[in-house]
Amino acid sequence: MSNHRVYRVTSIGRPVEPKHPTNRAILIVMPIAGVTAGLVILMQGAGLAASAAGALNGFLVVFACWALGRELAPDDNTAAFLGAGLAFMSLWWWPSPSLLLLFTGLALSRIVNRSTGLTARASDSVIVSALVIWTMISLQTPLVGLVGALAFVLDARLAAPNRRQWLFAIACLAAAAVQVWLGVNPGSWARIDPTPQFVVTAATLLTFAILSLTLRTVSSVGDVGGQALHPSRVRSGMLSVWLLSVVTVLHPGAIDIAMPLGGVMAGVVLTGFAGRLRSH
Repeated sequence: MSNHRVYRVTSIGRPVEPKHPTNRAILIVMPIAGVTAGLVILMQGAGLAASAAGALNGFLVVFACWALGRELAPDDNTAAFLGAGLAFMSLWWWPSPSLLLLFTGLALSRIVNRSTGLTARASDSVIVSALVIWTMISLQTPLVGLVGALAFVLDARLAAPNRRQWLFAIACLAAAAVQVWLGVNPGSWARIDPTPQFVVTAATLLTFAILSLTLRTVSSVGDVGGQALHPSRVRSGMLSVWLLSVVTVLHPGAIDIAMPLGGVMAGVVLTGFAGRLRSH
């Protein structure tokens, strides 16, 4: 995979090579998920346009959640599939998730954990910064900008630091400051809403944080170069996505759009703790 043409243009893109069994599996699952979602919407009486949109949504949610699961638990392929399945099931109750939020979390995790084995290019960082700012504007909270800045700072300070990332951290902070200046108050934005789904999500986030903080070893290697992933980078990538989830679920009414993200994290938690129980 190290010679794949995608690495000529980006250091954070990961091609889905069909020669790997897990990749073949997700390439089969994604269209099935999309067709299923589209048919369900059609049978509910919606038109063809709504059905097509639902099919695309289901397809992308499964892909993004599976890809994010690979980043959060690089040693556990089961976690990625379980998380994608839970995320897909959540569409029946919360059919309008934020794909932008999912792909922002995916991009931030790859910037920090370097699962490709490569340091992010300047063009990668520009794109990820744009995703962070777009998400910040979409959710109307400067807190997302702070999460993005933290991810760039981590990449600038962890093993084999990428000092250039300080510039992008400053850009995210500046965007957050501008949003505050324009009248978005992060204090009034955050609120605890003790609904059942909030309680379940909070429990998932708490256990995911524990799992992240106690991660000590990683056996997976980068796509390029074959070097083992650094545990501190994988742990920091997990915590970056965790923090992005926290600032999202605190938004009044925004927890619904983050449910697939919660599904991914739940998959990591369930398989992670199951694996630890088996090892004792």
